[in-house]
Amino acid sequence: MCDCPEGYKDPNYKDNQMPTGELFRFCVGRKFTIQGFGRYGHIELGVDEDPAVKRKFGLNSIWIEPKFIELIAKTRRRVDRPENGLGGVTSISRNSAR
Repeated sequence: MCDCPEGYKDPNYKDNQMPTGELFRFCVGRKFTIQGFGRYGHIELGVDEDPAVKRKFGLNSIWIEPKFIELIAKTRRRVDRPENGLGGVTSISRNSAR
C-alpha cells in the first residue's frame, strides 16, 4: 500500500467504531495480497498477513481504492472460470434443492 485517503492522513481523524485512520496510516508501506475486487472498483487487501497489523488491529481485510496501491508482483496461478459464470456450479435442478 503506497498511500491512503487524504482524510485518514490526519492523526486526529476519529471514527466512533474503529481506528480507521490509524489502521490505514499503519498499513502504508506494507505489502499485502489482493483478496478481491468490489463492484465499485475497490480492492480488498488481506491485511492479516502482516503480523504487526494483525496484532495491533486484529482485522482480516480492508477495502481501498486502486490509486492507493502499487502492484509489486503478479501470481502465475491460473484461475479457471466456467463459461456460465456460476463458479463451481454447472447446473441446478429442482430435485437437488430438496
